[in-house]
Parts: sequence; C-alpha cells; structure tokens
Amino acid sequence: MKHILRKKVLKPYRLVLSLFLLLFVSPAIFAQISIRGKVTNTKGDGIPGVTVSVVGKTTATMTNEGGNYSINTAKGEHLQFTSIGYATQEVLVGENEVINVTLADETVKAMNEVVVVGYGTQKRATLTGSISTVKGEAIQKSPQPDVSNSFAGRVSGLIANNRSGEPGYDGSSILIRGLATTGSNDVLVVVDGIPGQIGGLARLNPNDIEDVSVLKDASAAVYGSRAANGVILITTKKGKIGKPIVNNSFNQAFTSPTRLPKMADAFTYATIQNEISYYNNAAGGMNQIYSEEQLQKYKSGSDPLNYPNTNWANEVLKKVALQSRHDLSVNGGSENVKYFLSAGYLNQDGIYKKGVTRYKQYSFRSNVDANITKRLKVSLLLSGRQEDRIFPQSGAGDIFRFIYRAYPTVAAYYPNGLPTTGIENGNPAIMVTDIAGTNQNPTLIFNGILKGSYSIPGVDGLSLDAFYSVDKSSGSNKSLAIPYNLYRYNASSNTYNSTILGGVDKQATLYQSQTNQYQYVSNIRLNYERRFNKHAVNSFVAYEQSNYQSDNFSAFRKHFPTYTTPELSQGGTADADKTNDGDSYTYTRRSYIGRLAYNFSEKYMAEVQARMDGSSTFASGNQYGFFPAVSAAWRISKEDWFNTESFVNDLKLRASYGVLGNDNVGLFQYFNNYRLNSQYVINGAIHPGYDLTLLANPQITWERAKKLDIGLNAVLFKNFNLEAIYFQQKDLISWQ
Repeated sequence: MKHILRKKVLKPYRLVLSLFLLLFVSPAIFAQISIRGKVTNTKGDGIPGVTVSVVGKTTATMTNEGGNYSINTAKGEHLQFTSIGYATQEVLVGENEVINVTLADETVKAMNEVVVVGYGTQKRATLTGSISTVKGEAIQKSPQPDVSNSFAGRVSGLIANNRSGEPGYDGSSILIRGLATTGSNDVLVVVDGIPGQIGGLARLNPNDIEDVSVLKDASAAVYGSRAANGVILITTKKGKIGKPIVNNSFNQAFTSPTRLPKMADAFTYATIQNEISYYNNAAGGMNQIYSEEQLQKYKSGSDPLNYPNTNWANEVLKKVALQSRHDLSVNGGSENVKYFLSAGYLNQDGIYKKGVTRYKQYSFRSNVDANITKRLKVSLLLSGRQEDRIFPQSGAGDIFRFIYRAYPTVAAYYPNGLPTTGIENGNPAIMVTDIAGTNQNPTLIFNGILKGSYSIPGVDGLSLDAFYSVDKSSGSNKSLAIPYNLYRYNASSNTYNSTILGGVDKQATLYQSQTNQYQYVSNIRLNYERRFNKHAVNSFVAYEQSNYQSDNFSAFRKHFPTYTTPELSQGGTADADKTNDGDSYTYTRRSYIGRLAYNFSEKYMAEVQARMDGSSTFASGNQYGFFPAVSAAWRISKEDWFNTESFVNDLKLRASYGVLGNDNVGLFQYFNNYRLNSQYVINGAIHPGYDLTLLANPQITWERAKKLDIGLNAVLFKNFNLEAIYFQQKDLISWQ
C-alpha cells in the first residue's frame, strides 16, 4: 500500500520537473543537421582515419582515404577531431554546414602551447627558463584527496613527501630541487594569479584545475622575496563558448595501510624473553620468565583470559578504509559571457576500527568571464569550501606508538568485553574511539578575485590589467576530554580493577580556540606585447601590495560536573578552573615588478625580469630587497641547416641566472619581544611581570638564493621529451 501511495505522489512531480526542464532546453538541440568537411595536415594533404565525434555523445565517424567526413549533430555542439600523431582539436558547430579542419603535428602543437608563467603566459617554444607543466586531466586521474600528493612522479626535480595518511592532514611537503634556504623551505603556491592564497594547494578540488606550471629556476624571480624555493602556478578552469556541458563524476577509492612491520605473536615474544634472560643469566635456565606450560598456553590460545595472544595492529587497524568523491560541474557561454560552475563533496574515513577519525569537505567554484566592451574584459572568480575534521583525543603518533609498544601477551579486551589497561595505561583499541572524547576541527575558507583587462586604444599591444583578491579563513577547534575506565584483571581474586583515565581529577575538560586569517592583494599591470615581422616583444611593469592579518583566541575550562554539556560556561567556577589566551598580528608587502622578453623568429630568445619587494617583516633600512634574473635560449631546431624530419624534432639550448629571496624568517625579530607570563611578589602583593622572550636583531633581512641553470631540451621521435640540466644554487644568509 505504501508503494502505491508513493507512486501517486511522484507521478505529477516528475511531470512538473520534466516540463520545467523543457523550458530551458534550446529547440536547437532537437534540430539535427548534417556536417561535412575535410581534415588535412599542415601541408594540405587529406588525413584518413581521423575520428570525428560529438563531444559528450556517442555519435562518431571516421574520415575516408581523402580525409573527408560527414556526421549528424546540432548547432551549439562541439566536434572533436582525433588522430594518432596529431594534436586533438575541437570545433564549435555554428551556421556553416561545411567544417574543414587542419590538424597540427603533435610537436608543432606542443611548441605552440601556451604556458602559464609569472604574471602572464608564453608559448612553450619561447620559454627561456626551466618550467614544467602538468595538465589538470593528469591530476584528476589520481584518487588522492589532497592535491599535493598528485605531483609525485609528474614533475622532474619535485619531491613530494607525505608523512601522514590521516584524513584531513594527509598533505605532502613539497621541495623543488632540494633545499634552497636554511630557514623555511615552503614552496610559493599561486592560484589564479594570487600569490600565497589562503587555503593554498592542499585541499583544492582537483576537478577544478585546468593546468599547473612549476617554476624551478631563475624564472621564478618575478615573485622575488618568496621565490627562493620555487613556485607552483595553478590555473582553474574557465567556461567555453557553447551550450552548457554538464559533467558528473564519482570516485570510490579504497585505502589500506602499507608496509606495516610484522610483530611477534605471544608465544614467540615469550620465548624471546626467556632467551634474553638465559643469555643474561645462563645458570637460571631457559624458562626464567615463562614456564613451558605457560608458553604452550600462549601458543594454543586455550586460556585467552590469562594467556592472550594479541595482534595489536589487527585489533586497531582496518584492512580497508573507504574514500569517496562526488563532483558536479557545468560550463558554457557565449562570445560575451562564459562560465564554469562546480560543486564537490569528499568523504574520507579513518583507518581505525571503531575509530572516530573522519574528514568531510564541501566545495564550490564559480568562474565567470565577461566582455563588457570590445576592449574591456572582466572576470569574477569565487570559491570556497567547508572542511570538517573529527579526531579522537589521542593523536596518530601516540596511537601508533602504543600499537607497536604494546605486548602481544596483553589483550585489548577481556573475554567479557571490558577494555584492558594495555601498556602504561594506554590501550590503542580504545584510544581511537570517542570514549575519551573528541577533537573537532572545522575550517571555512573563502576566496574571491575580481580581474579586469583593458586594451588601450591608439597603441597596438598595449593593455592594462588589474586584480583585487579577498581571502578569508576561519578555523576552530573544540577538544572535549572525558574520563573513562580501563580494567586490570586480578587472577587471584578473580576481579577486574578499574583505572580512570582522561580529563582532570576524574572530570571532563574542554579546550576551544578560534583562528581567523584575512588576506587582501591588489595588483595593477601595464602590458606591451607586439610582433614586428620576425621580432617579438612581451613586457610588463606592475605594482602589487598585500595585507595579511591573523587573530587567535583560545580558552580552557576543567572540572565539568557532566560531559553532556560541553560548553565553556558549564565548567568549574573557581579561578583556577579556567584560562584564556589570545593574540593577533599583521604584516604587509609592497612590490614593484617588471619583465622584458624578446625573441627573433622564435629562434633566439632573451629575457630580463626583476622585482623589488618591501616587507614589514624587517626594520626600516632593510625592508626592501631587489631580485633580478636574466635568461636566454637558442632554438637550434629553427636553424635552416637543422633537419627536423630526423629523429630529433625540436632542440633548444637555454641558460638562466638570478637572485631569489625568502622572507619567511619569523616576524617581529627587529625589536625586543616581551610577554606577560610571570608574576612577582612585592611587599606581599602579587604583580604581573614582563619577560624578555626575544632579543632584538635590527639587522635581520632576507635570505637570498643564487640560482644558475643551463639546460638542453629536445623532442625525439615526436613523442619523447628529453631535458638535460646543469643546476647550481647557493644560499646567502643575510640575517643573523
């Protein structure tokens, strides 16, 4: 009966929904037209066997021996042309029923590919620095929930080191060509042109990424004081002209622990203990600790209460933990407005049995580009995510330490189900649960960017670009510690003696904190890009400033009469029961940036770039640093005498040299730091006291890294890329 009623409710709902969707479906979708044409190579010869397909559908055909094709499609759809050895090409179907296409050779296409560099783009053929690129599609193929883990093996010279698989904190530390400075070695991450965007790389939705560029040498000098350890440039997806294209993807992954050490069972452990005692005291015999009868009971498992045999890794860790990602995106647009919209959901389960560890993420992105006039273009890029983390009271390091220190002769649970005290009152099978309380760590991140570009009339190639970005992060922590019982069995009295752990004085405690971060970055840039016959110039000058702020607050309270009311107001009322703390700081940067790149017939290339950075991190007189770089390249394969039809299809010799900086050396070191954390008794009265916590160093300034790079880039057999590099860097410590 319930099933029948449900069907009666759903039928009109489905009808209304169908009518609603039909209102927004263009009639052009149903108007099938026949498209014909010819596919040729750059020499004008027809290419047979080219696959011609309608993007997003199963409709496809192939060109005949002369390169001709015919296919049924609709206006507003995209045709894709694919053939081995040629670059894939997409064409929008419009009014014309004849679409002829010229496919470029893969090598030519690769050299003409536009690569994102600092504050602009360049053709790959004209690059003079060591820059590696990764397409978004390659990153999306990796099931890693943290994007930083997807770079391993995809970029030469980049090392991604993941020291934790804990959900929510499983990112990799990234090094580019080793350690460039003695202080912080953090790589600068630039997202959609914003250096050091709050939220950064780790938790970006990989399905939102269009491409990635990694600056590994002096080409990063355009980012000056933060570029010494390399720069990663990330560009997110933009809309494409055409009717809306909806993409829906679901990824179900299974994670499991790897390379876990194999531990001894109870019988082996007890036997080894006897052997150790024997070697220390041979006169005592072989059974100084465990008798032969006890050894056999450990081996047989006949008495699990008194002679357990525990594999602690199996007791605590799952064989498989689930991880799922669901993403939905839509992109499209017209000549004047293009859009890319996406929403994502990620769920990571912990690897502990009965564990409370879990991470969930909800994200969105909205990238809209609009042509206001023929000369003025505006972009609005909005993104955000909610990160929800929950953990047990014990950290992963402590849990694993107890797993591998606990004896196999100690049970995790007694046969009646009571938890044991484990080793040193630490039972990892209990530590992973919420019995001892939980640690909740939600974080909300928002990024907004407004960009504008104006082509200045009267001078061809002259344009003015500007952007303003707002980043905000709000993270909180709520840690509730609850008293709980562990038990120790007394064989002589056949009783279980309890031990209360957790909390303070057998009562619950609560710690809460809140951290807010804000960053505002503005940039205005004058560009000049022009080609004069075989001569090409690409240059810009820019001014940039940023402001970063952080404020923190924390409070602690103990002696909660009940843990069912985990609020700071419900704890103990004595002054000694509660504490609080807080701080805030801000720092600013001001930068002047310039670059001049020249190439002759894409054969001889030279580039000069420089950046002057000012930072409030340093005292007056040391606030500004100058970071220049020069580079040049000779594309040997463009010489008339070079035979590109041989196995070497492209060959380029390049060199670069520059000075890059690192200002991540700690704030406020140029004046004495004091903290109100002591008390003094004067005439019987208690007075607060100031402690000198840091002695001023007014001479502190940037670290500088000098980088030299000489490289040979080659394309072999049209499909193999070879890069040979001589690289040298020196760290100049300018601070004391």
